[in-house]
Amino acid sequence: MMRKDVLVLGAFAAYFAAHAALRTWAGGGLEVDEGEMLVLGRRWQWGYGPQFPLYNWMQAASFALFGPTTLGLAALKNLVLWISVAGLYLGLRRVHALPVALAGALTLALLPNVVWEFQRASSHSIVLLAGVCWTVWAVMGVLARGARRDWVLLGLVVGLGGLTKANYWLVPVVLAAVLALGRPPLPDLPRRSVWPGLAVAGLVAVAILAWPYLWMLEHPDLTMASTGKAFRSEFGLVPGLEGLAEAAVGTVAGLLPVGLAAWMLARGRAVPAGPDWPGRLLVAAGIAGLGLSAVAILVAGATEVESRWLVPAYVLLAAGLMVQAARRATPAGLRRLWVACGVIGALTLGGMANHRLSAPGTGMIDFAPLAEAVDRMAPDVVMADYHIGGNLVLLRPGLAVLAPLAGAVPPEARRVLVLTRGGAVPDPVTAFALRGLEPPPEAAGRVVETVALPYLRPVEERFEVGAMLLPEVALSLAR
Repeated sequence: MMRKDVLVLGAFAAYFAAHAALRTWAGGGLEVDEGEMLVLGRRWQWGYGPQFPLYNWMQAASFALFGPTTLGLAALKNLVLWISVAGLYLGLRRVHALPVALAGALTLALLPNVVWEFQRASSHSIVLLAGVCWTVWAVMGVLARGARRDWVLLGLVVGLGGLTKANYWLVPVVLAAVLALGRPPLPDLPRRSVWPGLAVAGLVAVAILAWPYLWMLEHPDLTMASTGKAFRSEFGLVPGLEGLAEAAVGTVAGLLPVGLAAWMLARGRAVPAGPDWPGRLLVAAGIAGLGLSAVAILVAGATEVESRWLVPAYVLLAAGLMVQAARRATPAGLRRLWVACGVIGALTLGGMANHRLSAPGTGMIDFAPLAEAVDRMAPDVVMADYHIGGNLVLLRPGLAVLAPLAGAVPPEARRVLVLTRGGAVPDPVTAFALRGLEPPPEAAGRVVETVALPYLRPVEERFEVGAMLLPEVALSLAR
């Protein structure tokens, strides 16, 4: 690695360190994904319900170092974001000069999901991003050099990537498909024998994935618990078309900044610099990923599709477009890109400061009154959703909080407190709804208290939480 590469990675590290410092200094309440990490990320286990385990393992390590604190959350998030950018940059650096590789890496600054949403309120999607970027790094190493070590590293990256999120698998599938079927469009791609290397990579990946995936197979009810996210809507004449339309709108909005930047860069010199195949490979894989995602949406009849689910395809396509454009860019055009991305970074830091310090939202709720109410009730176990439970753990690290679909009520527990948003406990009992069980009528509990939580900045709204003690008959069924 050259000195200039170290400076580039250092600049990225300084940016993400500033975000981590801002989040820690601003404090306040937790977003929903942050709350989930406080509830689930304090312990080591092979599986965590519908979420794949890698980020939880990393979060447990961060909490072991910093404690279950905002610093423990922010430090890990920004470390993984830095790892993501570094992986994409170093992967492109294997086949391109620094300016082209840097332009490709700065693609992430032009994707709204990555530059804003992943920083604001994401967890597992961030480590998915890292898996995608380091897969690009590993594939470029295999194609550019092809030594046995490169295949071992590819297997390692794919194995870890398979522990991030289910949609990670889109990336190795489309890259392999393009490489297998797309040699005519990639005439300058190095020709190498791949079967021995694929066998090595496959063995390494299987060794990493075997035990966590065995846990998923043994707990299918927990593993598939969140599949309903894509099927919430009750309207739509043709199943899947509604979700496809939503995905199309999100794709256009998400890739528009990249398209504009690539168009402006490409209006430079007529003779492109560097090899053609890396950019063409990524563009083709990204298009294939979007096409495969569209087919999956239609076949599954998904009615709601969040754009962040398509980030793996976005990253491949956007990075490929920027690489191809940067190969034709003039030095002045590249300098304008550096300045524009610097401005975006500064605006993101300022916007995040405003969001953390003044904008009312889920992260600006004062949970201290609820923690005091829970202290008075002295429960053995608290059952709550991730947002409420995580904020309680932040204020009361020793409190036992049982998350949705995360295990049985401990047999020694006698006082189980159920907390629900909205100030009332519906019937059927929310405790059973959280567990995916159908309770009998006699399992209904009683609302002990409704706590109205203020926001940390003066607004008229209040966030109400209902507190209910679970009766003995319900307690026996929940175990």
